[in-house]
Amino acid sequence: MASEIENELLRGQDSACEVPERPAWRLLQDSAHAHPERMALVARDRSLTYGQLNAEANAVGRALVEHGAAPETMVAVMADRDSWAYVMREGALKAGAAFMPIDPEYPEERVRYILEDSGARLVLTVADVLERRGELFSALADLELDVIDVGEAVADFDGSDLDVEVGPHDLAYVIYTSGSTGRPKGVMIENHNLVNLVDDNGKNAEVAGFVHHGSVSLAIAALTFDVSVEEEFIPLANGNTVVIATNDDIMDPAAIAGLIRDNDVTMICCTPSYLSNLIELKTFASVVPQLRSVLVGAEAFPPDLFSRLRQLNPDVVVTNSYGPTECTCAATALEIADATDVTIGGPLANYHVATVDDLGRLLPLGAVGELAILGEGVGRGYIGRDDLNARSFFELLGMRAYRSGDLVRIREDGQVEYRGRIDDQVKLRGLRVELGEIESVINAYPGVRSSVVVVAHGQSDYLAAYFTADEVVDHEALKAHMGAYLTAYMVPQAIMQLDELPLTANGKVDKKALPEVQVTADEIVPPENKVQERICAIATEVIGVDELGITTDLFAVGLSSIGCIRLCALLGDEFGVSVKVADVFARKTVRDLEQ
Repeated sequence: MASEIENELLRGQDSACEVPERPAWRLLQDSAHAHPERMALVARDRSLTYGQLNAEANAVGRALVEHGAAPETMVAVMADRDSWAYVMREGALKAGAAFMPIDPEYPEERVRYILEDSGARLVLTVADVLERRGELFSALADLELDVIDVGEAVADFDGSDLDVEVGPHDLAYVIYTSGSTGRPKGVMIENHNLVNLVDDNGKNAEVAGFVHHGSVSLAIAALTFDVSVEEEFIPLANGNTVVIATNDDIMDPAAIAGLIRDNDVTMICCTPSYLSNLIELKTFASVVPQLRSVLVGAEAFPPDLFSRLRQLNPDVVVTNSYGPTECTCAATALEIADATDVTIGGPLANYHVATVDDLGRLLPLGAVGELAILGEGVGRGYIGRDDLNARSFFELLGMRAYRSGDLVRIREDGQVEYRGRIDDQVKLRGLRVELGEIESVINAYPGVRSSVVVVAHGQSDYLAAYFTADEVVDHEALKAHMGAYLTAYMVPQAIMQLDELPLTANGKVDKKALPEVQVTADEIVPPENKVQERICAIATEVIGVDELGITTDLFAVGLSSIGCIRLCALLGDEFGVSVKVADVFARKTVRDLEQ
């Protein structure tokens, strides 16, 4: 019976193809040799041709080698969103090492944990970060880090090719993701994984979305997330141009539209929620006809988004993509042709998919089960987590496989229908969040007895935390505590203290019985003038609430970062002024925004 299921599965998955073996540092280098004068990247600080980017990466690689970098060495990269980010990441590969992105704005405890857990002692960064986070580096002095200024490395070292010998199973990069135990976990991806991802072989809809349907792509993913790997390495391995948006650009629809227009961008990769908010705004809608390819992922795809895109641009190619960090960014993809039948696609080149039961046994086609991802894209595993590796990574059908934690149904045509998660991991605005990690941090606050975190649903989803404690806890102090250990997007926007958490008959938290986190009636102060009235009306529409007052904290009632982008644009259109996301974060109420 098992062999019949195996044959049935593999017969419908024609994904096998030959990918030439080469080290990941060759991806940029081969493109640079083929067309050195072609523009590789455009950033806020400068633009670099392939020849220039390759030479600077070589110089950084030489500096790292002099500092002891070699295959299997992890190099922490603390980069802002500018040209130096790619120079550092490519430079780490040139040394034969693996790059490990760390956001320069991470709290000290998170940076320390990542460095200690990974054992990384080489740090690449720029002078501005060294100055801006001087206190951080002083606090980490006990780790005896070897910190390298990338600008000095480029100035001091030769830019000729290094050609370091690197094996296909040597590390290429490490990305730390949210962890259910309260600590992030480091995902290890090898050279052959990355090389397979970017290969243009005709059996990879992900690559086609970047390369066949576009020539200049816009990079907006956080550098600490695996989507940024796609945005960098797929275009650069195939001779295209990348335009790197700054953090301010990403939160400003007018700026994003300007980048697309001014740089002849033809391809964008983002989450459906980000795109859905932008496309409603005239300033962004005006540049959609210029796009030839839109690649979306990390969230469920709303069918009406496809219709809205096609109304603005009947020729745009829309690709829906799926893949966990553990499987090198993308494992399946679908070029959407019909909004009534949107799946997460079929397996990409040298990937296979299967469904398994809770014991890891194969299920037949058509059965709903846990998605197992097999093949060349499955990474090495988690740093120092033997227990989790044993649970998540295994062998299936003679291939390395990963249990995704996602419930799916595989159809006879090979398409995969997504049915939800089987654990406490969620995707919030495209970002992977382990609710258990947030709960663990809350439970560590003095006096807190227990907690539960859920995704609350408004027009935009947001995190809501409920907890019990020995005494009344100051919410702002609790948020500050969470901010010291969690990245900003993981800090719940709504918090409620309860006497007891509601339980089901078997003793588990009854999430359906949790009260709604909302602003009470006595906190709703009505508008005092016409301007406040219009701001209130726009904010309630964006957030998706029935009512809010001029003293209401907009973020406490569900304003998300993506909703904030839309709010700024609508306020700008309404009042003819420039409203920045930073303004809303600084002035969180209608009364303050009026100023």
